[in-house]
Amino acid sequence: LFEDVCAQWLTSVKKTVRQSTYVKYHNICRKHLLPRLGKAPCRDLTAQKLNSLVEELRYSFKPLSDSSVRAVCTILNAILRYAAFRNYAPDLPAVSVKSEKSPQIRVLSSRDQKRLIRYLLSDTDNGKIGILICLYTGIRIGEICALRWDDIDTENKILTVNKTIQRLQYVSEREFPNQSGNDRPASGSKSHRSVYTMPAKDRCKTEFDLECRNERKNECKNQCKNSHYINERKTHLQVDSPKSVHSNRMIPIPDFLCAVIEQNLNRIPGAYFLSNDLQRPVEPRTYQYRYKKYLREAGLPESNFHVLRHTFATHCVSLGFDTKTLSEILGHS
Repeated sequence: LFEDVCAQWLTSVKKTVRQSTYVKYHNICRKHLLPRLGKAPCRDLTAQKLNSLVEELRYSFKPLSDSSVRAVCTILNAILRYAAFRNYAPDLPAVSVKSEKSPQIRVLSSRDQKRLIRYLLSDTDNGKIGILICLYTGIRIGEICALRWDDIDTENKILTVNKTIQRLQYVSEREFPNQSGNDRPASGSKSHRSVYTMPAKDRCKTEFDLECRNERKNECKNQCKNSHYINERKTHLQVDSPKSVHSNRMIPIPDFLCAVIEQNLNRIPGAYFLSNDLQRPVEPRTYQYRYKKYLREAGLPESNFHVLRHTFATHCVSLGFDTKTLSEILGHS
């Protein structure tokens, strides 16, 4: 059955990919592939059946975005190649999806950038300076949340990116046949990992302490009261190496930004930059809400945090940066 092959494939890749990647694979299988193909014998799969699955994902009552469908197709194709290699199924053509429209890359206009910078420089704190750092270096939200004071060298005007942080769920492998049941994180082999676990109750309390977010208060309170949420959907914060080997990088810091950073006299050596705490970082989701709060207070339209990275890259291109240099700064291959 497809569910058996799916479980075997997950086991085969578990120790070869990052934990976050394994969690993504697991969730795609659980949410999108097993409900539709789980009980189907692999030898009965045909190109027509697989293409019908793609159409269902794209045009169902709750359709997925093209990028999400492509991610499902990537995992499905990998499982099918594994099945063909093990002689569980015939060698089927790869499943693919074509985008109907080009994705729009949003950036802050020059006017909005100036307005945001003016707001961030008024009554500055580490949170506001962190947004400035992202706007002028292009680092990702997980990278700024994992940044420590020791990574910022204002004397040489260099920022070192060597880790990221994200919240991952514990994977329950009891959902798949032929896998030993446990709820531990996947143990990848690509890099050293430092796992920091925060249960649901403590997470909600900490997030309220870090940032007063009216949009999330009631939801967090309800989740804390819901024992099913706490027992079945435990997550943990993971401090890890960045996305790829190219993401370990050193980025120049503008002179004016160094001066702003140096004005902070309450720094704790070795502490996380945003929280100024040696042990507890600010979560990416919390910082995303804080960023949106800053936008509202600056009178700007809501946007995703990644817009800062796009804005930085666009600005560098307008200044004449060559592709290789810009790719190295952004941490691309």
